[in-house]
Amino acid sequence: LAPESGLRGRSFNYARNSVKAVIDAYDGSIDLYIVDEDDPLAEAYEKIFPDLFTDIEEAPEGLAEHFRYPEDLFRVQTQMWSKYHVEDPDTFYNGNDEWTVAEEPGVQDLANSDAAPVGPDGQPLTSEDRFVPQYLLSRLPGDEAQSFFLMRPFVPSGGDTNAQRLLTSFMVASSDPDSYGELRTFEMPGNNLPDGPSLAADQMESDPEVRRLQNLVCSQGTTCRLRNLVMVPIDDSLLYVRSLFSSGDQSGVPRLERVIVSYQSPNGTRIAVDT
Repeated sequence: LAPESGLRGRSFNYARNSVKAVIDAYDGSIDLYIVDEDDPLAEAYEKIFPDLFTDIEEAPEGLAEHFRYPEDLFRVQTQMWSKYHVEDPDTFYNGNDEWTVAEEPGVQDLANSDAAPVGPDGQPLTSEDRFVPQYLLSRLPGDEAQSFFLMRPFVPSGGDTNAQRLLTSFMVASSDPDSYGELRTFEMPGNNLPDGPSLAADQMESDPEVRRLQNLVCSQGTTCRLRNLVMVPIDDSLLYVRSLFSSGDQSGVPRLERVIVSYQSPNGTRIAVDT
């Protein structure tokens, strides 16, 4: 997203996922479908402009199946949930159990180890940049079937630097038609927190096999990058996935060299490189 788009960089005090705008690619006509009938503002506008909105039940067959939960709204919700997940009043006011959204590992240039990782917008990341929400098609813990959802992980907001890189939980927002908009949080066992995204990314970069690939592939002017980290929950374990791409120069077409995975289970962590 551009910095000025959506909810980023703007002052607001009300955010809802109430209306979906569908633009006809042939004639440019716009249909507005109300997907949240309980939103008072959408209800008020519908009464003022009765011909402006269309009930979601009247949408063409299959259209609603392609609605995705909005990233901007999910950013706001996860940011607020990092503090308001606490139920005990004393713990809440003392801030003893606050979370924060995990750091964004970004894209790492292995050919230039001194270069800071960059984010989706191509700008260097800072310690303030948080994990970018990711859409995944996967089977969540406890579910019997795959689902399409948006996900964002949390880490502790206090404690030492290492503790702040451990995963406490992750939140998902469903984009499946039958459960669209449903929010769920999966918490890690407090006595055995797994590695968070930034820690897993660092471990991948320092893995001996990845170092060997770095010396083998990332040389003689070759552009070599570790792409965005993907976190996939699998039952009571986690799978972090990162792809290694290379190209002959900055403008060359990237080529997939290897896929690096970090499998974290209650029995420990294992890093492997697809050959």
